[in-house]
Amino acid sequence: MNYRDEFLNEEYEKCIDDFKEEIKEDKENYNDAFYMLASILASNEIYLGLSIIKKSKLLNQESITSYLDKEGANLVNLVVEGDEVKKVAILLMFINNHKDCDINDTEVYLSYFEMIDSLYEIGYSNRIIKELTDVGHIIFKM
Repeated sequence: MNYRDEFLNEEYEKCIDDFKEEIKEDKENYNDAFYMLASILASNEIYLGLSIIKKSKLLNQESITSYLDKEGANLVNLVVEGDEVKKVAILLMFINNHKDCDINDTEVYLSYFEMIDSLYEIGYSNRIIKELTDVGHIIFKM
């Protein structure tokens, strides 16, 4: 089973554990990282997620971390990146901005979908918007 299937089947813990194994084996990739981050949000395991993020070589590359500092934390800055990097960086920004919140909070839910509206206004591809919307529906149990 792949990460997407694990996420869609609500096997969040398995998805997270599988990614931890990828970190140990140095086999991380953006697609798996995306679904691991989505699983972190869906399971409301933000602090566990932050720990995994710190251990990940992939998620600590300059191509990602530059978007997490105050000057770079802007969805417009990501437009130049490839789709896989965009999706991962967007979820990392969201986690970073809501690390002290309960994912089940209505404010967090609204913030997520406002972010997607912003992506549409900026001109992100329909593919990314649809994928983030579909993931959001699962995260927030819609």
